[in-house]
Amino acid sequence: MRANDAVKEIMAVRGISQAKLAERIGKSTQSAVGNALGNKKGLHSSTLVEMAKALGYRVILEDEMNPKNRIEVNE
Repeated sequence: MRANDAVKEIMAVRGISQAKLAERIGKSTQSAVGNALGNKKGLHSSTLVEMAKALGYRVILEDEMNPKNRIEVNE
């Protein structure tokens, strides 16, 4: 699943609109969120972390070779 799609799914589950997410991450308009989520290249990592935090999630990188190696991404 692409990061854009994951954020959209979380927004749907939580009932959060693009306008509300924009407000939570300090963007002045809904279109900033819409443009980011609609980007075919995917979300920039800092945008993903910012949106995840605003939705009550955290971004964790997990080593596929050794799942005990995990890093929480703050920004």
